[in-house]
Amino acid sequence: MAELIGTSADETLLGGLENDVIDGGAGADVLFGGAGDDLLLGSAGDIGSYNQPTVSDTLSGGTGTDTLRGGGGDDTYAFDRGDGHDLIQDHYYYHARSPLGKIFSPVEQDGGVDTLEFGAGITADDLWVMVDGNDLIIGLRDGDTDLYNLDDLIRWQDANNSFRGLEAVTFADGSSLSLADLTSDLQGSAGDDFVDWSATAIDVDAGAGNDTIRAGDGGNTVTAGVGDDSVQSGDGADQVSGGDGADTVFTGGGNDLLSGGAGTDSLSAGDGADTLSGGDGADTLDGGDGDDLLFGGLGDDELRGSAGEIGDYNQPEGNDTLSGGVGSDLLRGGGGNDVYSFARGDGQDTVHDEYFYHAQSELGHIDNPVLQDGGVDVVRFAEGISASDVWVDLIGDDLVVGLRDGDTELLDLQDRIVIQDWRTADRRVESFEGGCAATLDGL
Repeated sequence: MAELIGTSADETLLGGLENDVIDGGAGADVLFGGAGDDLLLGSAGDIGSYNQPTVSDTLSGGTGTDTLRGGGGDDTYAFDRGDGHDLIQDHYYYHARSPLGKIFSPVEQDGGVDTLEFGAGITADDLWVMVDGNDLIIGLRDGDTDLYNLDDLIRWQDANNSFRGLEAVTFADGSSLSLADLTSDLQGSAGDDFVDWSATAIDVDAGAGNDTIRAGDGGNTVTAGVGDDSVQSGDGADQVSGGDGADTVFTGGGNDLLSGGAGTDSLSAGDGADTLSGGDGADTLDGGDGDDLLFGGLGDDELRGSAGEIGDYNQPEGNDTLSGGVGSDLLRGGGGNDVYSFARGDGQDTVHDEYFYHAQSELGHIDNPVLQDGGVDVVRFAEGISASDVWVDLIGDDLVVGLRDGDTELLDLQDRIVIQDWRTADRRVESFEGGCAATLDGL
């Protein structure tokens, strides 16, 4: 093993055939690892003056499995086909020193505006980009080879950290990409991917596997693919497709579009006018606050519109549209003027329309919930259903609404809705719309 240590001058240091350690020192250096598994060190952390200037290094690992550390300054990391697997750690620390010479614990500083520079013949189409935890993975495509089996691969450690991250990618033809450009086309592996990324909005196709994806604020687009996936995103207009499998999806504020696909899914949206579709399976959909549109799809689903509020009594509630689809579904509209859609073939649905207000004192104490008016709610029948098709009866405290089928008794009908506790005015569905002009007067 060879060890090369530079001086304070601007130098070019070249490794040999062995596993080399090359330390550029304080100058603006160009480091080439050559063959072997090398460790390349650019600017080290400073001791003393905070204002001591950092330098900009160029690091090229060459062939082998190399570790490149640029440190402070605007560093360039060069990569070409045949360079193997490189690890980039762009950390820079400042060690304060007292007048008496005491050195305090290091404080991390911004590592500079760093660039990944690809060699001749490499274009943006050659890049396979993915996030693994907080690390950015960039591979050079090779036919059908999976990401982590590629011969040429870069792992930029902690790229999600603003101090340690990558700012730009350049190519030999003069074109370039920003970090936002890179993360707008993330592609997962065939295995279980873990993405924890908030530096930019992402567009990720995770592929097969049980994937975990945590995205930050912004308009994220997530295709989780086949598998039991977990997706969480922040505020923004997000689009999330869970794909086949038992998926759990939670999004923050914004007008989100969520789709569960086949499987037993749990979809929860925050504030905003959201659209949630469960797909096949026994799904749970929660629209959160806002005017939401919920479709259960095939299976025995639970659909929830606006939840009960804590705090401001006058906070507006969402006017939600809930459609259970095929199966025995539970639909909860909550506060607001909600619409419950129903068609032949939808099965046996239960509507539970209630809204509770939890008073909160100035000290934060939350009182017991108080039932409030659930809004002016409607059952809206699909086209082709007329008043003569509808059988309405009050059984106990529940209103049962069925679609007639010959001589079949009401409680034996395949398509019917039970509106629970209809006698309580605050939980009542007030009218029917669409093909049915029936009135509830006198029931």
